[in-house]
Amino acid sequence: MNLQEQISRMKSMMGLLIEEKLPSSTSKLIKELPDKLKQLFFKQWQAKQNPKWHPEGNTLKHIIVVIRRAYHHYPNDPNMIMAALFHDLGKMDTYAINPKTGEPTAYGHEDKSEIYVEEFRDWIESFDGVNVDEIKYLVKNHMKVKPSTWNQMKDKKKEPIKSHPAFDKLMGFTDKLDGGGTHMDKEEMKEGDNRKVKCKCGWSWKLKDGGDDPYTCHKCGKVNSKEELTEKC
Repeated sequence: MNLQEQISRMKSMMGLLIEEKLPSSTSKLIKELPDKLKQLFFKQWQAKQNPKWHPEGNTLKHIIVVIRRAYHHYPNDPNMIMAALFHDLGKMDTYAINPKTGEPTAYGHEDKSEIYVEEFRDWIESFDGVNVDEIKYLVKNHMKVKPSTWNQMKDKKKEPIKSHPAFDKLMGFTDKLDGGGTHMDKEEMKEGDNRKVKCKCGWSWKLKDGGDDPYTCHKCGKVNSKEELTEKC
């Protein structure tokens, strides 16, 4: 190994040891995703969802909304923000159409999502204050504590979930973050900007639905300036 290769290797190793703070907003987080993870993230646009539970339409839009909510409710908890990012990334892998209802399904997506957390462990651990095992717990169990499942579950199966130190966070994830729809809650919404804008990619939205990133396109991920967007009537 020559001197230049040794220097490069040392820089790489130092980079893994230096922890950075999590990006401060949804758009910045998306912008900093590793290429492979970014491809997986935007691939979720193809994973349609049952409008009964997710009127926002597809998994990509839902994940973005959940991340926005995480930044609002848990701005100082990188584990909740990372769980929001990863919780539904397994949906495209498990996507199917229920032959009885004709609606989209993604049974077992949380297990695949947990695998992705482990796959991107090194990137996650490059940020300060993260606990990958806690993130995996939140991602793996976020469907189990949905009332329709939790209320039918036997106490024996509930116990290992309830006894985890992050159980309260798990319940908060379900109650505050993982609901359907593109809106924030009433407290978050307050007085919003009803103007509708359009990105160059063709996607349009109301500024008040943009959360902490009103000018970021939630389809292509482009962080627009105000001037780059076309206002729609």
